[in-house]
Amino acid sequence: EFPWLADLEAGADAIRAELGPLLGEFPSLPRVADIERTGDYEVEGWRAFFLRFAGRSVPAHAQRFPRTCALLERVPGLYFALFSILVGPSHIPEHRGYTKCLLRGHLPLHVPRRPEDCRFRVAGETRHWHRDRAFVFDDTQPHEVWHDGDEPRVLLMFDFHRPMPAPPPPVAGRALLRGHP
Repeated sequence: EFPWLADLEAGADAIRAELGPLLGEFPSLPRVADIERTGDYEVEGWRAFFLRFAGRSVPAHAQRFPRTCALLERVPGLYFALFSILVGPSHIPEHRGYTKCLLRGHLPLHVPRRPEDCRFRVAGETRHWHRDRAFVFDDTQPHEVWHDGDEPRVLLMFDFHRPMPAPPPPVAGRALLRGHP
């Protein structure tokens, strides 16, 4: 359904090359709890680095990650993008996104060697991330994460506008278009 995911997957090595120096800055990166301030994400080992927020790029970050941002520009309706870095042991409690207007994508860039060390449950189904294999889900469905290992899990996480078919014109509008009363 999302042919542009293949472009992101094919660009994963380039993204990782730009990402390398950022991983050394982990302790100074903002905690997701400090950004969200909802109380739902009090996870000490979860950090974020934004590339796009509320539909706008972060210019200094775009300059630092030009290839990553160029690949993200291929995502139609891109609204939000960040590097999500999680170290274990951690648990991100069950939570839900706030709007059906967006879908969420994950491109796993670094995953623990043992897949069972880091897992993700959405809408009752538990999965493991696989390096360079992107996927999309509706984050308004309940989801949570467990990380039991000691290697970081790093995702390129992004939200984009949900593709929707154009609504049919109202019945009255269709009648007027056909010339009927």
